[in-house]
Amino acid sequence: MKKLNIVSGILAVAASVAGIFFNIYKDIPWAVYQMKGQDVVTIIASAVLILSVLHYDRKSLTITAGINAYLIYTYFLYAIASRLNPFFHIYLAVVLTSLVSLVTAIDRLRGISGASAGKRAKAFSVIYLSVIASVLTFLWNADIFATLSGSPILNTPAGDPLTIVYVFDLTFVIPAIIYTLYLLKTGKSFGIPLCCVVLVKCVTMGAALLGMTIGVCIGGFELETFLAAFWFILALTGAAALTVFLKGSRIG
Repeated sequence: MKKLNIVSGILAVAASVAGIFFNIYKDIPWAVYQMKGQDVVTIIASAVLILSVLHYDRKSLTITAGINAYLIYTYFLYAIASRLNPFFHIYLAVVLTSLVSLVTAIDRLRGISGASAGKRAKAFSVIYLSVIASVLTFLWNADIFATLSGSPILNTPAGDPLTIVYVFDLTFVIPAIIYTLYLLKTGKSFGIPLCCVVLVKCVTMGAALLGMTIGVCIGGFELETFLAAFWFILALTGAAALTVFLKGSRIG
């Protein structure tokens, strides 16, 4: 699994560097600058993934699992939602290697007994994850129903709704958060490492959204100040929640 994590990280860095410095994207300029902004975040996340392998304890295992979840989400979207480009097979390779690593990590984490977390660490994480799940559920469903009625809330230059994002978040991300909250509430041991995994995924998601917003601004489009501030707060509070949880928890 260590080798797979290194492979995933190297492939993701290669794809991101190509996206930033070479003209591989075939989408409209607004989408291209969004992807370039996210590529910067992906390089950082991939570097953390590779470095985590060097100090591979159980907490590092949760961090690598969370980053793999981020890479799966990111490159599945790149492969499906963006126009076909020369790095398509690299995207699929990252999804495959990251998926194997994530499934293996979850299997190992489920077998750990005796995991625990302090009240402060647990409370901070529960509040943060509850807010994320609530905001995403409300925002995406509000936009879905508004779009169906002909007045979308989130307007994109292409005029298309963010359907693939709705599918991923409403089908995978939000249920994963809810399941984590359930495990924490019922005192299940697996809830502790799973909480770390989900927190890492939320932090990287917030950072990616912030990078996308800044990338669009650099591309000459109007800066969406509210969204930029919201994504910044999302990433910052997530990083704080993750730090507190890692310090205040024991995994195995």
